[in-house]
Amino acid sequence: KIARAEGLDKGYRVINNCGEDGGQTVMHLHYHLIGGTKLSEKIKLNEYKKAQLEADLRTAGMDISPELYVSNAIVKAVAIGLLAIPAFLIVKILGLVIVFIAIVVYFSESKKVTKMIAAKRKKIEYELPRLVGSIEKTMKHQKGAIYALEAFKDTTCPELKEELGITIADMRSGNEEVALTRLESRVGSTMMSDVTRGL
Repeated sequence: KIARAEGLDKGYRVINNCGEDGGQTVMHLHYHLIGGTKLSEKIKLNEYKKAQLEADLRTAGMDISPELYVSNAIVKAVAIGLLAIPAFLIVKILGLVIVFIAIVVYFSESKKVTKMIAAKRKKIEYELPRLVGSIEKTMKHQKGAIYALEAFKDTTCPELKEELGITIADMRSGNEEVALTRLESRVGSTMMSDVTRGL
């Protein structure tokens, strides 16, 4: 009712500070209702971390900002952590377990993009021996690198197909060597580096 009366129909946060170390200044049970801005707008990342996270999110195919990615991890952890409040009132050890789970969830969500990139890289690396074989056959017939990549693109996994599509477009619009270097850096695989050097 209060959120609706304050015009916070799009969403809000409820915060409860517990104890002096938790930021509680008025020592009785009360809640703060906060809304009007997205949590992701409050997240401040240093430039290096932001640039690294942007690159990782792009590589993983996640179309969100670094701030939104971090705020999603925080919100999931806090949502679980809030369950610790009533748990502490019932059994203190249960509250501690819930706090521990919330911390694990935060770190797990924070590392999610890294796991996605590793899974994508593994799928791409699995296809690389086939790519090399296809390139060798195509190059024997005096065909160029673009032709070799196009011939293979439609027969591979979706992850490599997407990367090859980007690379072929880059090669057509600019320098082939630069396009292959970009492919190498996007995939981040030493196996891919060996393949691009061979082209």
